[in-house]
Amino acid sequence: MSYLCTFIPFSRPRLTITVLSLLYALSYGVYHYGVSGWTDMLLGSLVLLFCIISLYKCKASGNYLTALPSLFLLNIVRAEGPVYSLILLSVLTYFVVRECKHIPRKLFVTIAAFLFLTGLLFLFRYSIYKEWIPATVMAKGFATYLLKKMLLNGDFWEINRFLWVISEGFSYELPLLYTGVWIPYILLFRDKHKKNFLLCLIASSIAVNTLILIWAGGDFFKFHRQLIPMLPLMLIFVAWGVDLLICKSQKNEKKNKALVYMALTALLVLWIGFFLKPVEIFKKRGVKPLSLHTQQIGTFLSEMPVPTVLMTDIAGIMPYYAGPRVYVRDLFGLTDIHNAKYGDAFCAPAEGGICGRTDYNYSFSKPFDIFVYNAYQINERFVTFCRENPAICQKYKFIMKEEWLKASIFVVADVTHPVAKALVDKYNIATLPINEDLLNIVDKYK
Repeated sequence: MSYLCTFIPFSRPRLTITVLSLLYALSYGVYHYGVSGWTDMLLGSLVLLFCIISLYKCKASGNYLTALPSLFLLNIVRAEGPVYSLILLSVLTYFVVRECKHIPRKLFVTIAAFLFLTGLLFLFRYSIYKEWIPATVMAKGFATYLLKKMLLNGDFWEINRFLWVISEGFSYELPLLYTGVWIPYILLFRDKHKKNFLLCLIASSIAVNTLILIWAGGDFFKFHRQLIPMLPLMLIFVAWGVDLLICKSQKNEKKNKALVYMALTALLVLWIGFFLKPVEIFKKRGVKPLSLHTQQIGTFLSEMPVPTVLMTDIAGIMPYYAGPRVYVRDLFGLTDIHNAKYGDAFCAPAEGGICGRTDYNYSFSKPFDIFVYNAYQINERFVTFCRENPAICQKYKFIMKEEWLKASIFVVADVTHPVAKALVDKYNIATLPINEDLLNIVDKYK
């Protein structure tokens, strides 16, 4: 991030870089996902910065092929990476063609190579999964699913759910409004700033992220996880806008100058409140983080001597630690094609956002050895399913471990599989039948 700042003409570059670096390093979301093992967000941010710098430098040198590795890497590290790569490459093409009045041969070769490699990536995915698009994109693309139902099937009553998804996306993006990320866009698209290639790359990346998240209905993880990859770019973009406003205010009357400084002070306070989150720092942590328990369960599963089928709604850390002998079925479609493509029930936590979609009957009917979930409302759905399908559920028992229940982790195991006995023996815990009484018990841990 600091290196990228050196290419932007700030009036006080050293001070700006120092302040931006501190704001990023002290942001609570960066800290939380860094220490919790959710490094995919930080990796995505790093690759995006690398890609923007590569594009900027390749335009200056005319050697456009040097940007190809970073563009392809961006395709790989994020499910929506090809969208970012295509837009950024389009911005480069627009600026080069505007200056040269034609497409240079090296740029044409770069575009052709990028499209070829991207096509190979999609073919590789299809050869393994028989799907062109990642399951994570299909599972979270509920707006697309509803739009197809309306246009192709005539299910126009789905408009309510469609509008709800989009409204969730707008709610998720509200921080961009009150932290002033929109201000530099106004300044950028004035005539004399339109030629700034680097700022246009930054603005395009933020815009793509915004549109994707609005269409996806936001995200359910706390601390606005999906904004973290954009945080360095947002900081740089807003800092450029602030720097420009301060320089202009120097020439204005004292009254106008005071108003500008008051507005910028309020903006800084909002940034600190939203991204640094000092309130979170002083919170008491009475319960261990969810990630510690999921790591514990994953490590336990890795020690199982026989293959195990894990169904879960918290895929990530747990499957990573569970190892290759554990087959993972994600309840909300992240690793399950049926749920990702055909699920009609979407996951919408009370905290907001959408975390995928599912077909509950399919998910509960298909055999599993252990079911680990975090969403409280699944208890009622699973109990209802078991009441209606006793033959399927007679082999399942609820694992009663108080420490997990306090952290909202619920575990169901198949008593005919060694995993159930291993859980009971290792943690010295009891098992309960899947019935209405179970709901009263877990209610106490809400």
